[in-house]
Amino acid sequence: MIQHNPLDATTRTWRKPESPRAFTLKFNQSKLHSANPVRRQEYQEWKEVEGILFTSGSVCLDRNFKNYFPPLTDLCDSFGTIGKYEIEWLDSEEEASE
Repeated sequence: MIQHNPLDATTRTWRKPESPRAFTLKFNQSKLHSANPVRRQEYQEWKEVEGILFTSGSVCLDRNFKNYFPPLTDLCDSFGTIGKYEIEWLDSEEEASE
């Protein structure tokens, strides 16, 4: 008897987004160090930017520097290196309200 894994390639347990997904990225820079006390305080403050995850997997942020990341994992690695971050998907709220 052949046992099939319920999560094999024929089972669609994932979905490829058919359109770009909007999100809000909240982050701080708490892992950065500075001798300047004002700058240290700024590093602890949470900032918020909007972003888009395209169907190709690339990410673009709405800010004036380093705003393109080829995959989403590069964005997570980058912001995880400098501090803490949270991603809030805006379309998940729309799906929940429908």
